[in-house]
Order: sequence, then structure tokens, then C-alpha cells
Amino acid sequence: MIRLIQNEWMKVWARKSQWVWLALLGVGIAVVLILTFRTAAPAEQDWKALLLQENQQHEQTIAEGSEWSDPTMLRADIRENNYRIQHDLPPERMLQENVWSFLRSSVHLLNLVGLMVIIMAATIVSTEFKTGTIKLLLVRPPSRFRVLMSKYLTVVVYALMLASLLFGLSFLIGSICFGFEDRAVDILHRGDQLIERSAITGVLIEYATSIIHLLVIGTLAFAISTIFKSDKMSIILSLLAYYGGTITTGVLLAFFDWAKYLFFINADLGQYFSSEGAILEGMTLGFSITILLLHWLLFIGAAALIFQKREITTGE
Repeated sequence: MIRLIQNEWMKVWARKSQWVWLALLGVGIAVVLILTFRTAAPAEQDWKALLLQENQQHEQTIAEGSEWSDPTMLRADIRENNYRIQHDLPPERMLQENVWSFLRSSVHLLNLVGLMVIIMAATIVSTEFKTGTIKLLLVRPPSRFRVLMSKYLTVVVYALMLASLLFGLSFLIGSICFGFEDRAVDILHRGDQLIERSAITGVLIEYATSIIHLLVIGTLAFAISTIFKSDKMSIILSLLAYYGGTITTGVLLAFFDWAKYLFFINADLGQYFSSEGAILEGMTLGFSITILLLHWLLFIGAAALIFQKREITTGE
């Protein structure tokens, strides 16, 4: 299996397009760095006075009963501001730019990583059929299942490598250019209770949940690549699922309760580590993980079944 993965890995980096994608990722980090320097504001020294002023404005808005504001959210902001003042914890927006805030900015580049993973996963099998090299793979001793799994594991390693590269470079650049900030703390709301969480914990959770989302979408793209011989069709369907799946699920949720069992709404595990909580009442972290595992088994099972039974022909 290891030799099969090594063979697939060499194929991936033999493509010039992969180096272009890596260059684009580097450009993306550079753009985030430049924008951070241009938009970074100096830290407010009297941040406590500003938070007290915010509280007064919120209280006035609540008293006026404006229909454009949510009293529950305003009261939550007041509680958090009072907590920060009491414990000397400035909000991130009133701190100087630091490595943690830079990492939070660069996490959006995982969308670019997702695009790279989808294109790679959506072509890793279909391209073999298009070029005819699939015949050379399957005349060798390894079974079809091992060949297919070696390709899938290559997709997983590829996704983890890109996400780790993004995090590592962003951390290195952020720590050199902006330094660390010990007072950077997230405050989570759990009903009337406030929970303090370190900035590094929040950043790691954001990256980890985003990577899980990448792997789920990459698995779907891989299954589509196995089912369809056309790499163009695989890429189009995978991109539609990536960018349109969440929107489609949101529309379905407005009419059908069963939509909560679709993997798109459950792929965002970050919802369980935020103040907002689950998108739908009754959803839990365990529920979403179970749904993702079931869909993973469905995608891999369908890909393996079709690949095992498919007559090996080439072309689109």
C-alpha cells in the first residue's frame, strides 16, 4: 500500500498545475499580510471606557425598543463587556494585531485549499480512465480495492499537507511580523454563562473543524471521480456540491425536517464551538459526527463498489 501511495504522490507533483496552486497559496498569504498591515489600527489604551460607552448605547437601544435590534443579543454583549472589564481582558478588536488574529484572517484561505483538494480528488481516478493508464495499474498484483484506497489516502494526505502548510506559514509569518498577545481571549456564551477560551484554542478549533469539512468534501469529490470517467464532469459536480450544497440544504431546511440529515449542514462542526451553537435545535456534536461517518461510508462504499465492477475502458 505504501508503494502505491508513493506512486500516486509522485503523479500528483509531476503535474505543473500543482506548483501553480502552491504559488497561488503563497500569494494568498502575502495578500492577507499586506491587507493586515494596511488595515491594522493601533490598540486602544482606554478600551474599558469604550466598552462602558457601548454598554450605555446598548441599554439605550433596549429601552427604546427598536424593532431593528435584538435585545437578547444586546444583553449578551453587555454581559461580555462587563466580564472583560472585570477580568482585564480587552476584546480582540481593541488589541494590536498579533499572531492569533493573523491566523484567524488566514483561515479564510482554506477556501482556496478546498478548491485545490476538490480538483485533485475529482481528477485522481477519472484522469486515469481518460489517459488509459488505468489499465497499467490494474494489471499489477494489487487488488482494485487497494489501488482505489491508495488514491483516496493520497487525497487525504494532500489535504492535510496543504492545511498544515497554510497554518505553519501563517503562524511563522504572524509571529515574526506581529508577535504574541497573552491577553487575546475568546468569550463564549452558553445561555447566561460565559466561558473563557484562549485565543490559540479558538484558532486551532477553527482550523481543525475546517479541515474536517475539507476531508468530507474531498471524499465526495473522490467518489464522483470514481463514478464518472470524465474529469470535467467530476470537477463540475464536485464544485457545485462544495459551493452550492450548503445553500441548497438551507433552502430545504425551510420546508423539510429531514434536510438535517444531509451532510452539508453537519460538515460545519465549528457551530458547536461558537456562541451561536447548533444551527438547528436538537442537533449535537455527536449527531453531526454520526451523520458525517455514515455519509463517509456511503461515499467510499459507492466508489469501491462501482470501481470493483466497472469494465475498464478508456476515454470520456
